[in-house]
Parts: sequence; structure tokens; C-alpha cells
Amino acid sequence: MTTMYHSIISSSKAPARRKSVEENFAALGLQPNFFEAIMGDELSQQELNTVSQADGLLTLGEIGCALSHLEIYKQLLRSSEPYIFIFEDDARLTREFVRAIPAIQRFMAGQDKPTVLSLHRIRGHVHPVFRLDSEKRILHALAGSTGHGYVINRQAAANILKAQTPLRFEIDAWAIYQKLCYITFYTTDFDFIQVDKALAARSLIDEISPKRHKLDSKIVKRLKDRQIRELYGQKSLQEKLLCQLFRLGRHIQALYYQEI
Repeated sequence: MTTMYHSIISSSKAPARRKSVEENFAALGLQPNFFEAIMGDELSQQELNTVSQADGLLTLGEIGCALSHLEIYKQLLRSSEPYIFIFEDDARLTREFVRAIPAIQRFMAGQDKPTVLSLHRIRGHVHPVFRLDSEKRILHALAGSTGHGYVINRQAAANILKAQTPLRFEIDAWAIYQKLCYITFYTTDFDFIQVDKALAARSLIDEISPKRHKLDSKIVKRLKDRQIRELYGQKSLQEKLLCQLFRLGRHIQALYYQEI
């Protein structure tokens, strides 16, 4: 049986969603390992004030979601494992994913940088870096979001924990993490996991806390830019210099990376 160190974020209060995950894993010969989701609406105001300084950018559901991912990062760092596969409960694994697990594990084992690998295609500027088989590849991506299914190594987990304690952004702010030199972000050129659209449309996150009124994009950008400046200001002089070199390289990469 194929094995992988993984966690599936799932709430026991949503038994139909958990059962769907169990059926998906069973059909692929995999044993699911569930992580009991943290529910933002069950946190006291004092707890919310402690764990988040997102300035209204995150709903209660998004806060709980982010905290769930961060707790799994802590679980990884307490283990001796080099990386972990993380899935949300509306992600559906494909047979192609099961066949690709050994190659994905070889890629992650070879990473000496803080690395996050999305298991489905990301739109943006990309460049192939690793061949999974004769047709499918791993691509270096300059931006991206969504956290339905990905792999993260110890270095990236530690960096994101540092940046997101307390919470400042949505958990899958991969572009921001890259901008601050916390991670190197990769994606696959094939949707190894798919999102169950019916379940995604009935998101437990939105059910426990209604979506906020859409904030003006300029306000969102201003709030995020302020958070980015604060995090950048916490870096040492050497870290700032390395980050500036990284940003310069990113601009150069954007000139020849393929846009998809």
C-alpha cells in the first residue's frame, strides 16, 4: 500500500464531508488521517484577540481554517518527518496522484529550501523544474493561492508559523510568503487533486461565519501592505539584503517564465 505522511482537515460536525473523504481514500487504497478542524466560532473574543491581528481581513471561519493548518505545521515540526501532505475535506485525490506519490516524495526529499508544492495547477508565471513522468511536471511558480491540497517541508512550516503568529493573512497567501522570502513555491502542471464543487459551495467556513461585506480592493491592499512592511521590518539586515536579491531575481524570472 502506498503511504504518505499526511493530515486531512475535517470537522466531526460535518460527518457527510468526512464520509466522502473516507470513500475517496478507500477507493484509492489509502488510509485517511484526520485532523479535527479548529472552529473559529468556538473561540472566545480573548482567544481571537490573541491569535489574530488580521485587521478584519479574515472571517471567523478563515481564522479557524488558518489555525488548523498552523497546528498541522506544529505537528510536522514535532515529528521527525521532512514534509507533510495537507488536504482540506473538499479535496478529492485522483488515481494519477497515487501513482505520482513516489516521484513527488523524491522531489520533496531533494529540497534544501523552504518549499511548498501545490498539488493542482496554478495560474501565473511558471517554469518546469522536475519531471514526474513522461507527461507531468513540477513547475516553479512566482505566485499562487488555494490550500485544498499541498505538500510543505519543515523549513517552510517554521517560516510560515513565525509569520502567522499572530495571524495576519489567509493561510494560503503563497505569493506574500514568497515576497517575504519565507518559501519557494511550486505547482504541478496537472490537477492531481480535484475540488468537490458541491462541497466547496457548502463551505463549513462560510456556514459558521457569514462572508463579510466585500472590502474595497484598495483597503485590502493597504492593510496587507502594512502587514508585509511590519514583517519585513522584523528581518535582520542580512535577511533584508537576501530578500532584495530574491525579489530582483523574481522580476527577471517573470520575463522568461511561461504564463498559464
